Amino acid sequence: MVTHRQSCIAVLSAWAALTALGGVTVMDQFTMATGNLEGGGDGLGFAAAWDDAAATPAITVAAGSLTSVAYSSRGFVADGNKANSPVGAGANLDWTAGRQLATALDMNSNATYYFSWLVLGSWTNQSVKRGWNVGFSTVSNNLTGALSVKNLYNTGNLSTANGGTEFGPSVSNVLANGKVLFVVGKIQALSNGSDTVLLKTFADSNTVPVTEIWDVSNAVASAASLGYFVVAGRVNDGGSYYNFDEVRVGESWNDVTQVPEAGWLLGAGVLALIVHRRRG
Repeated sequence: MVTHRQSCIAVLSAWAALTALGGVTVMDQFTMATGNLEGGGDGLGFAAAWDDAAATPAITVAAGSLTSVAYSSRGFVADGNKANSPVGAGANLDWTAGRQLATALDMNSNATYYFSWLVLGSWTNQSVKRGWNVGFSTVSNNLTGALSVKNLYNTGNLSTANGGTEFGPSVSNVLANGKVLFVVGKIQALSNGSDTVLLKTFADSNTVPVTEIWDVSNAVASAASLGYFVVAGRVNDGGSYYNFDEVRVGESWNDVTQVPEAGWLLGAGVLALIVHRRRG
């Protein structure tokens, strides 16, 4: 027989899970087993597993999480593993994978979407390290109509991009060899007029502020519906690679930069204890 106390505990557990997510609508911490990314299906807010466009070598899931001082400065704790690009071997090697969202980003409505993720790049020769795009696309495993954050080839610069082509001012020299970068962005969709993509990056040792702040804000005419999360790129330099981790999409700056406040959870706990004592 389930006691009232057990029922209260169950309610609190469910409430705790919801509080931990806050307004997060999409999350992937790559908690699936190590191996090929293709077919990996963990996470929140997706309608399908990862679809890897490459035959070989594939994008993989590597052991261990990315983290940084910036990422954890407002309470986030890294979990699971990380996505790992193919490794460069002295010639251009392209890679792409995508995953369908449970709810597409509707760019024909007045809506706001926030996103964040961690990235690490490793290379020896920056002049041939190449780069990547990460963002939201109209199809599963390429950049058709995509709004993305682009690491401009052979630089440490990040830019907003449409269909893989950069637009507007970029953020200079923020991706450093062997250092984790916390990328935060915002998409403001308009039913009439240009949409806007805003971008902010935090180096490993930075602290993320409570209120939103942006490095660039660029206007763009984007596709009507962005139904896939996509990672794509190119490596060349021998031994070079990129890691991606801790992907989030949410409704506010706080959703994608901090652990939600515990006030609601505390209130639920107090209420449950009061009810328990009255019935005990």
